[in-house]
Amino acid sequence: MELVNRSQSLGAFSACSHFVVHVLAAAQTDLARRFATPGVADNFADTPWLAGPGGAALLAGALAQFVCRGHRQHDGGDHRLFIGQVEAFHHAPGEPAVFHRGRFTALTA
Repeated sequence: MELVNRSQSLGAFSACSHFVVHVLAAAQTDLARRFATPGVADNFADTPWLAGPGGAALLAGALAQFVCRGHRQHDGGDHRLFIGQVEAFHHAPGEPAVFHRGRFTALTA
């Protein structure tokens, strides 16, 4: 996972023991946009979630969740790279949110 150095979440991710990588469902594009928009005061407002290991947020409705223990962090120029060891994986059937060429789109056969 990586975060831009100016992200308001950088401090929290730098200090946490665990993080979760989510694969959001196609119906969750508004949630994906909220988390991708800089300056949002509370990304979790009106978003159902549960606390996972180390307090990491498990977002409801995600198609997949990779629960990771933080392993290493690396300076990546204008980003910080977070390397995690996957401790748990959960998945559900459904269509994923796919962002390609600046917009959300559907997977095609």
